[in-house]
Amino acid sequence: MRKTMVDEAHPQLSVRRQCELLAVNRNRLKVREAPRRLFEKEVVMAHEMDECYMHFPEYGARRMQLMLSHKGFYASRRTVARIMREVAVEAIYRKPRTRQPRPGAQKCPYLLRDRLV
Repeated sequence: MRKTMVDEAHPQLSVRRQCELLAVNRNRLKVREAPRRLFEKEVVMAHEMDECYMHFPEYGARRMQLMLSHKGFYASRRTVARIMREVAVEAIYRKPRTRQPRPGAQKCPYLLRDRLV
């Protein structure tokens, strides 16, 4: 059992009021689950994925699932994506840069900002 400063069985102060007095969010009171351990089959798959990642770092979950199926490991794309997340393998690709103006671009002021339309 985890010890906290908040007593859920307090006769006069509710949990909400105790959290207000301590300046703590109530969502911090919940016990977080420990990360799930991988099964033996998933550990072997993770090893194969890591090996494949060394040669093809641009592969995401879909291509990685295809590569694993060619090697005899059959799992859904979502399972492969979950294992990739747990092993911290992420596809390397160029991310979109839509918010950055191109160099030397003219910045135009917004003329209707303070006007009511």
